Amino acid sequence: LVEIQEQLEKASTQFRNIQKRLLVRFKDRNPAPINELDTILDVSHKRIAELGEEGEKHQEALAQAAQSLAAG
Repeated sequence: LVEIQEQLEKASTQFRNIQKRLLVRFKDRNPAPINELDTILDVSHKRIAELGEEGEKHQEALAQAAQSLAAG
């Protein structure tokens, strides 16, 4: 679970950095080409969603294990 949280932090940081780069480019009068940043942003977003779902599954499994131990 800790490893998933660390990966989620790294993916979130990457996502925010890409967002910042895109915003800077869109603010320019003569914006530079996006150079596939939109694709990288999309891939990063999907990775964050996957890691979030995986983390939720691990937390649920941990809660079930704790209940089993408490019950028994």
